[in-house]
Amino acid sequence: MKKIVYMLLLVFLVVSCPPPSSSPRPSWNEIKHIIASHGFRFDRFGANVTISSDGSTIVVSAGIYYDRDTNFNIGEIFVYKRNGNSWIETRISASDVEMWDCFGSSVSLSADGSVIVVGAKRNDLCEGSAYVYRWNGSSWVEEIKLSASDGIERDLFGYSVSISADGNIIVVGAPDDDIGANNDQGSAYIYEYK
Repeated sequence: MKKIVYMLLLVFLVVSCPPPSSSPRPSWNEIKHIIASHGFRFDRFGANVTISSDGSTIVVSAGIYYDRDTNFNIGEIFVYKRNGNSWIETRISASDVEMWDCFGSSVSLSADGSVIVVGAKRNDLCEGSAYVYRWNGSSWVEEIKLSASDGIERDLFGYSVSISADGNIIVVGAPDDDIGANNDQGSAYIYEYK
């Protein structure tokens, strides 16, 4: 009886377990090494990155971008849209750029790659801000500058940002926000696009 059970078990294992695949296993292959077209020392290009769900749009920040004309660290982001085997670069800076803003200290991209939110944690004496950009079919348009409703200096609003897949909800972190007597307790602000 034991022999029959063992034989049945062996037959079951042979039938139910597929043979090892002879096809090669997928692997990760580098397809592009991106370098900013307008790069400069200490830019920290690549400090923050985000990608659309289909991989066709990539945002790379240079959060301490050094502007050679003004000699101030202002920050900048680079958006790359895939076109066949090439990546088309667009540079974006805040419309009200100021020295030491650190525009690009955080970035997030909607799933379809049409909405970008960019943190500028040192904007307005480190109160911080976040900028929203929308793709209009041919260019990126700055839609709004977000600020905390109760923001004060040194809150670092924009230190972190995230956007929902559909691009309709944004959350912005302010880790140095003082809550009552608790210095740097931190907070987050949620925005909805309607």
